Amino acid sequence: MSFQGLSSAAIRGYNAGLIGMTKHAVIRLQQRGVNRDLLSCLLAYGHHEPDHKGCHVVTFDGKAMEDLARFGPREFKAKATGSRNLYAVVDADGVV
Repeated sequence: MSFQGLSSAAIRGYNAGLIGMTKHAVIRLQQRGVNRDLLSCLLAYGHHEPDHKGCHVVTFDGKAMEDLARFGPREFKAKATGSRNLYAVVDADGVV
């Protein structure tokens, strides 16, 4: 996983399993039935692409799915496969 462009506080938050979320993100997760564990997998194994506005868009691309299959929790592999269109926008402080 590339942490390029993210603050050290954001990196520590990811490593500690802490996810800062805006109210908008919480509402969208609830609307889409996505739990925080799946979001954690997306942030840990997903592909981070800079959006050139100071944020990163995180997606489950092919490499991310391979990494999740090899190194991630088994129970999330099937959920991630069914959530290939899931993405998160993360700011430089690590807030989703």
